[in-house]
Amino acid sequence: MTYALELRDITTIYPADHFMANRNVSLSLRTGEILCLAGENGAGKTSLMKVLSGFIQPAQGEIVVKGNPVSITSPLGAARLGIGMVHQHFMLFPDFSVAENVVMGLEPVKFGFLYDFKTAVERVNALIKAHEFSIKADDRVSGLSVGQLQQVEIVKLLYRNADILILDEPSAALTEQETVSLFQTLRLLAKGGKSLILITHKLSEIKRISDRVAVMHKGELVALRETARVDEYEISQLMLGRDINETPQTMSQEDPPRHAVPVLSFNKVTVKRRRQEQPLLNELSFTAHSGEILAFAGAGNSGLEELEAVLGGLLPINSGLISHKGIDISHLNAESLRKRNLAYVPADRLNVGSEAQALISENIMIVRRRELTRHGILDRAAISRFCHTLFERFAIRGNESLRIGSLSGGNIQKLVLAREIDLLERGGDYIVFSKPTWGLDVAASNAVYERMTELRQKGVAILLLSSNLDEIIAMADRVLVLYRGGIVAELDTRPLDASLRELIGAYMLGLRRDESAQVVGASSETCAALRHETREPPPRDLRLSATRRRSFRHKTRESPPRRISSRPRRWTSLWPLGRLGGMALIVLAALMALVIFAFLFSETPLRTLRYFFMGPIQNTYYFGNMLNSAIPLIFGGLGASIAMRSNNLNLGGEGQVYIGGFVSTIAALALAPLGIGGAVLALLAGAIAAGLVSGASGFLKTKWDTSELITTFLLSNALLLIIDYLITGPFLDSETSLQSTTKIAQWFHLPKILPPSSLSAALFFAIAAVILVYLFLYHTLMGYEMRISGLNGTFARYGGVNTAKSGVLAMFLSGALYGIGGSMAIYGTYYATIKGFSAGMGWNGLAVALIARSRPQAIIPAALFFAWIESGAYLAMQFSDVTIELASITQSVVFFMASSAVLRTILTPRSN
Repeated sequence: MTYALELRDITTIYPADHFMANRNVSLSLRTGEILCLAGENGAGKTSLMKVLSGFIQPAQGEIVVKGNPVSITSPLGAARLGIGMVHQHFMLFPDFSVAENVVMGLEPVKFGFLYDFKTAVERVNALIKAHEFSIKADDRVSGLSVGQLQQVEIVKLLYRNADILILDEPSAALTEQETVSLFQTLRLLAKGGKSLILITHKLSEIKRISDRVAVMHKGELVALRETARVDEYEISQLMLGRDINETPQTMSQEDPPRHAVPVLSFNKVTVKRRRQEQPLLNELSFTAHSGEILAFAGAGNSGLEELEAVLGGLLPINSGLISHKGIDISHLNAESLRKRNLAYVPADRLNVGSEAQALISENIMIVRRRELTRHGILDRAAISRFCHTLFERFAIRGNESLRIGSLSGGNIQKLVLAREIDLLERGGDYIVFSKPTWGLDVAASNAVYERMTELRQKGVAILLLSSNLDEIIAMADRVLVLYRGGIVAELDTRPLDASLRELIGAYMLGLRRDESAQVVGASSETCAALRHETREPPPRDLRLSATRRRSFRHKTRESPPRRISSRPRRWTSLWPLGRLGGMALIVLAALMALVIFAFLFSETPLRTLRYFFMGPIQNTYYFGNMLNSAIPLIFGGLGASIAMRSNNLNLGGEGQVYIGGFVSTIAALALAPLGIGGAVLALLAGAIAAGLVSGASGFLKTKWDTSELITTFLLSNALLLIIDYLITGPFLDSETSLQSTTKIAQWFHLPKILPPSSLSAALFFAIAAVILVYLFLYHTLMGYEMRISGLNGTFARYGGVNTAKSGVLAMFLSGALYGIGGSMAIYGTYYATIKGFSAGMGWNGLAVALIARSRPQAIIPAALFFAWIESGAYLAMQFSDVTIELASITQSVVFFMASSAVLRTILTPRSN
């Protein structure tokens, strides 16, 4: 038999931690077959499919497509072979239309270069019609439901002629009706000759949709069976070695504690968006009691996500009252709520509950960071003990020194859960669970339910936000149903009623609008009566009625639009050579540009190149001068790096160097009688002046969301003009032919360390600054908060970090370091503020930071490289026939290559 696909002895190893995700896996896929790939979280399912779709390379093994051995080195290579993958977190642009998302990268054009929108719409609509999807090509993606987003992803694959479709947890965020519709689509695709692989944890879905099931456990394939010949019990045995229950054990039959007391209350809480009539939340009123699980059910655009954000302190309210045990907490943010021991497990564990690029220890410690420090210094031993304690208590396998993004979704959820429960046990009395089992396997889900049960029995008030009706009915004591921002029903789950599921579903979809059920706090008799009223059941197929279909087309709020690992989170991932690849390619490109320039424009290119490469090190004088020119670049590179670490970009370095040097000069002249103390104060004055200028841009950004790129650039240019006027006017030294201020006193001059060059002791200050900045960023609480805020502001705010404060502080320090660089130039080289002395220092410092990838430990070699280019170009100009443009062109190549990658990371908005 010729299979559509064969995997033979695939072994996958992640090089970062040498973790073996797959071990000798052999798997076959028939043409027109639906194959379910099952296994618990961390079993290696997604890793295996990433090999197939070209995202990672196997350490060994062979892939055979339609009888032909192939090598898949990228997603583009997989697409050319007819293989496509729909990720659990969609890779769509919400502001684009369906057609624009589908054809992206393969856009039809007219006249050879113009995008042909009409043809794109026609082609996409033809595919939609052929497969009876409930979307239109000109629909905006941001207005689609989660089920319709699935359809867009499938149409993308069909447009690329994919014959093998991989779907990762396709029903994880779908309603029952959307799941039915999706499965009908998948069966039609299989009948049409497509071969499908579904990664899923849900045992019932495996039986409903698949022809065969492949079960993985700890990276190995343990079984490949015909679905008709295996039952759910056997699948669970193969997955875990023991039987598991897919449906959570019903606990809502137990009465809550008799002396339950109100813990958290909402009274007519409303959240509105400017220029939008319909509130996001409309006068919500409810009370959560101790020892109670209060569930909130809702579909897309119901207000469930906004309620979660309000509970977590991430979204302010417009009106109403929120009280915690009688204390008004209506206007407390996440930082203040965390201090009150708020425990909160978010729905989006990847972007809100964690930061993939941070270490596991950095993710775990965020809500207890102050307790794990001593006098503002991170206590590494205490952090390690804390991590090991949580690992043991919650049966988590991991190494705190690894990045959390290397873990499976289930293990990340375990870490988030462990962190929040630990916080709760330190004095909290309520916890928010938002879609706590989304994307988890059955065993991991049951572990979450067990924790919820334990907390309930301890008297904790639990607020459960979910669209999973099985979960809600089994776990909740009461259910509040949200629809379009309002509570449309309050239902008791005791005693259980067979029709309760359909009743909740009808309210969620807006099919019931009973006036009596809209009153929050309706009696249990009223709710019970409602369950037995005659009603039309919700439609099983959303495609039957175009009118009804449009009514279900809510703006998706169920899942983040992108998978966190699907796009480069740090700019180094753009380079093929690994961690040092970016810097190596930049240096190589700069040197190639230099060689080309020399041969094109010099009559003696070899002489030019010899002076360029060897001139800066041919004697002590030139070598010392090169090191001296690197000093302000080191300070500037550190300043730019601090800003980048906080997800800012300081383009005003030129003016900040200028004002730092100028203020230090004037202060040194005024404080000369104070001796060494005057020198220190003058240096601080320059740093503070420059820091205030940059910090003002940070403040404007946090206060009014202005762009720090624009404000730092404009302020810098204004400072250049103002200081030029001051130097040539009020502070001009009339006794010198230079346009400069009066020289500072002789004893302010830093001693020379490599005569006869101009290299001074400022070099030692620069090296000390690198060490101090490194220690600040990686060993202090403020540095930790700054880095986390820069990596993921949403996660930082969720953890209680004051991101506005961190951003302003980072910008202040950035400017201060630039200012110190200017002061060191005055104290070590010029001894007065000369008009235009800072020319190039700010921009070159930014380039140094870009080359060093904003890592303090790489600033010194990056600054030396840039200083070498400048010195070499100057000597080549002096001893051959080229001009100073040799340095400018080479530096421009460096700056362009470095900034193009970094700016993409800094300026691209994160999906929240």
